[in-house]
Amino acid sequence: MSAKPLPPRGPRPTLAVAAPFQKHLAKSTLLMAERLLAQGGTVVREVFLRSAIGGEVLAQNGRRFQPLLAVAEGGRLVRASCSCAARLLSPELCPHVAALAHHFAKTGDASIPLPQRFDASLGAHLCEEAVSLGEPLLSREDSRYETRLTARSAAGALLVSARIPRDEKERLLEIFPGGEGPPIERALRDVVATPEEIAFRKAGSASRRERFETSFWGRLANRLFLLFGDGAQT
Repeated sequence: MSAKPLPPRGPRPTLAVAAPFQKHLAKSTLLMAERLLAQGGTVVREVFLRSAIGGEVLAQNGRRFQPLLAVAEGGRLVRASCSCAARLLSPELCPHVAALAHHFAKTGDASIPLPQRFDASLGAHLCEEAVSLGEPLLSREDSRYETRLTARSAAGALLVSARIPRDEKERLLEIFPGGEGPPIERALRDVVATPEEIAFRKAGSASRRERFETSFWGRLANRLFLLFGDGAQT
């Protein structure tokens, strides 16, 4: 008796996904994300913190979705959410979460977990060294087409000077200054906080790591990684 032929396999997803998020995204979800991006969908206002990512996915029809994905060390799912659904369960997450995870794969070697890639980046090392300079004094000059952002030390030495195109102004100005940061960053910070960091917060303090992440230099390192990815490594 001859064996029955195997049914033809469906299309295979080709979408690269940043580690350590792959195990939580089913083949069907990746295929839907591929179609979303192929039809003109884009990821904007992306933010990451350790092993948590967030942002907005803008569909071709103009609808906006707010996906968030966070995993613990070892890949355990901590939280997955999106404005498109009341609840998401691994691995059947939504295509907006998958598109976000793909977006972070484009910043470098997707097989290396995102926190390790960031820690090895040149921007992170330079900014960690610059923390000893303290929080800089920020000034800005607006013109019709761009904003010039200048950061100086308390002694007046020029530390950073950036010319920001008009379409990027809001995005950069909410990341560079200290303080709480944009809403999505605050959401990620609550997701990734360790028990020790929560205890520090209740005592009105912060861990060394959190102080760096919320500083001018920490946000600058984060933005440099988003702009250049693994292109500049130590």
